[in-house]
Amino acid sequence: MTNILRKTIYAVIIAACSFSQVRGAFLEPGYGTRGAGKGGAFIASADDASAPEWNPAALANVYAREGMFEYYSPFMGLPDVDLGYNFASVVYPVYGIANFGLSYTSFVGDDIYRARALRLTAAKDLSDLIDIYPMRLAAGLSFRYLSHEFLYKKGEQADKDDPFWDDHGSSANAFTADLGVLFEPMWEVPIGLSVKNIIPADVGVESTDNVPMEIKVGAGYRLMDVAFFQEMIPELAISYRDQDMGEASDKINFALGIEGWLVLNRTGFRAGVNRDEFSLGASYGWRIDVITLRLDYAAFLSFSELGGHFGHHRFSTSVRF
Repeated sequence: MTNILRKTIYAVIIAACSFSQVRGAFLEPGYGTRGAGKGGAFIASADDASAPEWNPAALANVYAREGMFEYYSPFMGLPDVDLGYNFASVVYPVYGIANFGLSYTSFVGDDIYRARALRLTAAKDLSDLIDIYPMRLAAGLSFRYLSHEFLYKKGEQADKDDPFWDDHGSSANAFTADLGVLFEPMWEVPIGLSVKNIIPADVGVESTDNVPMEIKVGAGYRLMDVAFFQEMIPELAISYRDQDMGEASDKINFALGIEGWLVLNRTGFRAGVNRDEFSLGASYGWRIDVITLRLDYAAFLSFSELGGHFGHHRFSTSVRF
């Protein structure tokens, strides 16, 4: 790989994730292999430990204790490029009170740049407030601690003695919050709304850099006993990110995805598409006494070529007990 391409990739990373006038900080990839495998169309139908990342209210769909871990490296096929995303989450429902979740995400770019987020979520089923069967209503709220920093690698990055770092520092952190609502006018039709970064979070290193607010809306339709599938849920999602960078079209994205589960919900298949990529995925779960283990996989085909690289793979594992 040429030095030019390598520097280009890292320039894009830092520009998209960091400095002040770009306002692209914490543009997350969508953690959780299932939701990503549906192209991001997981706002209305999320029901596992990754739910708070897509819609805090969807945490109310998780009816048992669950833990999840995911790691993946985009551009893995390119030499001299080392990028890594980590995601860990645990969910603990408290009957009669709410469902609680704690998750941690991190991104590391070849020891040059690191971003981390810690999320605490609570979600509750509020259907009793409506009291109209079969309507269902749930709401969720997440508080997030965000931090990012520039790291140093001798001979390649800025010197620690550079006056810039004395004046501005090399890291920043802030608090923000996300809000979610889940509404089902009937059991077959889940509708989700997620609003991220509702509290301004200044993560600027050089000057003010508020993380943009994001609004996501998704709607699905549950289908039962379709061919070999016990359950199938297609979903359409639309998102808007209120960032300063780019044209109006750069702020809007769409996702169309579908997921189907075979008998006993042990084996699942999914596909998705959005503005940037096409995805295919599968899941397999097995039960050991009162514990259910599941492995999720997804492959992604990018619509844009970068140095001969067209896609990547993601895996996650979860345990429900």
